[in-house]
Amino acid sequence: MTDGGTVDVRPQRVRAVIERLVHFVDPEDNPSGVVYGIITVGAVLAAESVHPASVWGDIGATVIVLLVYWMAHSYSALFGLRLNNREAWSWTLARSTMRREWAIVRGASGPIFVMLILALSGQRSLHVVLGGLIASLVLLVLFEVLAGFRARLGLGELLVQAAMSVLLGLLILLARALLI
Repeated sequence: MTDGGTVDVRPQRVRAVIERLVHFVDPEDNPSGVVYGIITVGAVLAAESVHPASVWGDIGATVIVLLVYWMAHSYSALFGLRLNNREAWSWTLARSTMRREWAIVRGASGPIFVMLILALSGQRSLHVVLGGLIASLVLLVLFEVLAGFRARLGLGELLVQAAMSVLLGLLILLARALLI
């Protein structure tokens, strides 16, 4: 906000706000994992929103599916490393792989946090799940815009890039619509 009460929309200010919003998941560490986590939780919530259960059951199921996905992704990445490098399994290699792939969970943490806030405020299960789904879609667009800002894209290029994340979000929503 400026002194006059209006919102400061200068590109530098917008970029700084977006950078702060997505900093909590540290996309620099493993940006593809972070985005994978956002997409994964969005897809899980799209399916879950069709037949919501209890609020805490929905949140618990989402977290469990996410952890299974993270473990499966970690396992497959570890297997690929071992196969390509002709290495034996080791705790050191497993820990470093799992730590790197933890970005998937960090990416999903935003939508899950939104779900927790909605649940604690007394919202119904359907609203909690849809809130998490919407948060996933918004985060996808924010990360795409952040990538565009970092690449110093012009407005037209930035809009095209953001449209790609919107398209992915629409596909997730299409999956939900087909499940109804």
